[in-house]
Amino acid sequence: FTWLSFLLAIIIFMIGAAYYDRLRRWFRRSTNRIFFQDMYEPPELLAEVNRRLVSVVDLEKMIKDINRLLAEYIRPEFSFFVLRRGVSKDYRVFGDSSSPPGVVDVLHQANRVRSNVIMASMLDQDSALYKSMMQDDIGVLVRVPIYDESDKEVTAYVVLGSKKSGSAYNPEDLQTLSTIANGL
Repeated sequence: FTWLSFLLAIIIFMIGAAYYDRLRRWFRRSTNRIFFQDMYEPPELLAEVNRRLVSVVDLEKMIKDINRLLAEYIRPEFSFFVLRRGVSKDYRVFGDSSSPPGVVDVLHQANRVRSNVIMASMLDQDSALYKSMMQDDIGVLVRVPIYDESDKEVTAYVVLGSKKSGSAYNPEDLQTLSTIANGL
């Protein structure tokens, strides 16, 4: 044991202390990707969505960007947005091209539910909405009331399939989706 090795140990300790927070975050993210593939940081997702909201003017591009972020962070089997103007039956689908064939029927039934975030596993299993969502493998519906330039309501829906991991959506997912819906 020499003074040189002692001094080297102190320098290494000081560098480690200075970068401890960064190293800990990097290590946690790396291990979470391996062991907890369903995990994501909701504040990061919300920050990314907010960046898109303030930087993208084109509605279609914004929807595609947000849809891509939801697919990347939450990892559903499929995800897409559906827009409906007023009370018409005209729907436009943006996002994943593999939208379930019965999604329009599901959305008509969802209009009768008061909540803006509807999770299939929380519905009464005898309800028609639950059965339709299960048939089309829809895990979550998020209703987003938005208004066009003439102040007419355009209802948007975020439709997410079951999670790729097979696990259920959790309360944190629902809170994050609700926050996103309120921000749009």
